[in-house]
Amino acid sequence: MRAWWLCVIAVGACGRIGFDDIPNDGRIPNGDGGGDAGFSGSGCLSPGIGDSFDGEIVPCTGWGQAVVTNSADNVSNGQLTITPEANAMAIGGCSRSSMPFTDAGFFVQIGQFPPVGVLSLSITGNLTVWSIGANDAELQFSKTGDSTAPAIPFDASLVWWRLRPSGANVVYETSPDGESWTIQRTAPGAAPAAVSATIELISDDPTPGSAIVDGIDICPE
Repeated sequence: MRAWWLCVIAVGACGRIGFDDIPNDGRIPNGDGGGDAGFSGSGCLSPGIGDSFDGEIVPCTGWGQAVVTNSADNVSNGQLTITPEANAMAIGGCSRSSMPFTDAGFFVQIGQFPPVGVLSLSITGNLTVWSIGANDAELQFSKTGDSTAPAIPFDASLVWWRLRPSGANVVYETSPDGESWTIQRTAPGAAPAAVSATIELISDDPTPGSAIVDGIDICPE
């Protein structure tokens, strides 16, 4: 499972070869940021633009554009539902081709994990991919060049994921509430100031099920 997953994450985030405006809410972070001197707190920092999936006809337009390959993206009641087709290499989600990668980073709130497949949050720049991804067994924190990426057992309570820059590193974080974040990995090698960013579900299964995303770059209310 792990070898296949690493391959899918790398291929999916690098163009998926072969797999075929919300204002800043003024929230003041709290906590000490886990000892990270490059970050102002452990709470949520809004980058000033995101997608809460409210009032959209075409999914993902509040933040970027829809990713649809053998899948369906639908918005309803403030949620994005990604439904892959059965018995097909399927990819669905949202992407943004050029996003400033500032202290706020790139984060999502997950409403429902898929029963099968890989749900991933990734940024790409300078031929490097940083990714947080989950299957039904583990949550993995990968970077281009990893032979084996750090991982923890899958935990359905960790519904917030974030990637953010910190000096000459990229920090991987998870949270149950979007306010209290746990650093899962600090990968050396600074990300560029602008990146391509994606949240997507990748599946190849006869009964794939759906994933739900509650928001992209939207802080808790």
